[in-house]
Amino acid sequence: MIFRRTLHYHVVQIEEAKLFRAQGQNEMAINLGMYISQNYQSNEEVSDVYRLIGKWLAEIRSSNSRTILEKHLKPAVSIAEDVKSTDKKAMEKKCHTHFHLAHYTDALFRSHEERLDSNGGRIKEQNVAKFISTLAG
Repeated sequence: MIFRRTLHYHVVQIEEAKLFRAQGQNEMAINLGMYISQNYQSNEEVSDVYRLIGKWLAEIRSSNSRTILEKHLKPAVSIAEDVKSTDKKAMEKKCHTHFHLAHYTDALFRSHEERLDSNGGRIKEQNVAKFISTLAG
C-alpha cells in the first residue's frame, strides 16, 4: 500500500512538472524533475524524468550540450534499457527515449556542421571527425 501511494505521488509530481513547463515556469519544472530523479526508485519513471529534463534544457538552451547528453539523455536511455519489461507501453517508452537522444544528437551535429561550413573545409573535416568520436564515446 505504501509503495502504491509513493508511486502515485511521484506520478503526480511528474505531471506537475509538465504543467509547470506548459505554463512557462521552466526552472520550476526542471528543478522538480531533478528532485524526482534523485528521490525516486522506479527505473521506468525515472527514465522519463531524465528524458524530459534533457528535452526541456535543450529547448530553453539553459545548459550546455555535454551536460544535456551526459547527465540527462544518455542516462535516460541506459535506465530505459535496464527495464526488462516487454509490454507495449515499456517498449514505446524505450523507443521514445532513444528517439529523443537521436533527435538531439542530430540537431547538435547539424548545428556543428552549419558553423563549420562558414569556417572552411579543412577545419570542418577535422572537427566533424572529433565530434563524431565524442558521440560514440
